[in-house]
Amino acid sequence: MCSANEMDDPGLNLHQRLVAGDLTASAELAELFLPIITDRLARIFPQLDDVCMVDTAVEDALLNYIERPTQYKPEKLRLESYLVMSAK
Repeated sequence: MCSANEMDDPGLNLHQRLVAGDLTASAELAELFLPIITDRLARIFPQLDDVCMVDTAVEDALLNYIERPTQYKPEKLRLESYLVMSAK
């Protein structure tokens, strides 16, 4: 059964699974967060001439997180916010 935090923040469960070594967690993280973070950054930076810059920033942020998930501190902010901040 999921706790209230896990239901409110699907990233928390995925983070815990990634840290525990779950082999599918990274793919599920990318599937969930790539479109969300890309959309948020595109709205934050609508003036960019090269839309590929947003895609690259989001991909880099996700890959960096997946390679070093323990740098993220879930008690400080939601994973979505962490990834947006990282991609900026």
